[in-house]
Amino acid sequence: EAKRELDNCLKLLKGKKPRYPVYYDLEDEATTGRQSNGTILKMAKTFIEGIEKAGYWAGIYANTNWFNTRLTDVWYDKKAKWVAQYNDKNTYKKPYGIWQYTSSGRVNGIDGNTDLNYGYVDYPALIDPKEPNIESQNIGGNDMTRGYFKKGDANEGVYAYKQLLISLKKAKVITQGVDDNNIFGDGTLEATKQVQRAAKIEVDGLAGSRTIRACYVLLVNKIS
Repeated sequence: EAKRELDNCLKLLKGKKPRYPVYYDLEDEATTGRQSNGTILKMAKTFIEGIEKAGYWAGIYANTNWFNTRLTDVWYDKKAKWVAQYNDKNTYKKPYGIWQYTSSGRVNGIDGNTDLNYGYVDYPALIDPKEPNIESQNIGGNDMTRGYFKKGDANEGVYAYKQLLISLKKAKVITQGVDDNNIFGDGTLEATKQVQRAAKIEVDGLAGSRTIRACYVLLVNKIS
């Protein structure tokens, strides 16, 4: 089954250059849920390694319970993870790149409810560094045309950046925890400086594109 899914997926990917990993959704209780953890691991390896062999990034999508009870082999920790937990907090303890936090979101132009996610890894920058990303944008109602976060900022972008710092602390790349709110406070400032020291870049406490890129590289190097 995994080989058939791999072949179909590669046909759909032909001629395309996705800027995010190709994720394998494993949490179907009616099918994969009836298999042993060892069999699920074999299925995941067949699909993921086949995608990677074809030159694409690949990852695993599942809910928190599945990652904690079914997808427990250390092999999974070396892959991009997209974790689903519909709550105001993600309790998964290991590093992950995307958190799907609701299935009842609303987006202009889409009829009905839709899934919403927070992304903590700049996959486009990692997958194709030659393809620049837009750094100047309006985030959470705050003008970010200056292209970086600094102490005192409070918006969705800061929240996402702090989740990345939390992942770095979980991975023991840094020791400083962040502030328990959506504000770029003293804890976030010190964590940012620890990242900059670890990456051997200018230690200014500003979370610009270079510092955020350093976060991704440090995290990927730690779990790979």
